[in-house]
Amino acid sequence: MRGNYLLPGGGVFSTGLALTAFTLGLRHGVDPDHIAAIDNVTRRNP
Repeated sequence: MRGNYLLPGGGVFSTGLALTAFTLGLRHGVDPDHIAAIDNVTRRNP
């Protein structure tokens, strides 16, 4: 069963593209500047 966002007939391409996007997003999300920003936001006093 294919999702609404996948191109018809592009199973391998769509899967590879999704996996690449997920991996690059994960790398981007764990950059030191993002970790520091999240740390600063969670440590702020109300």
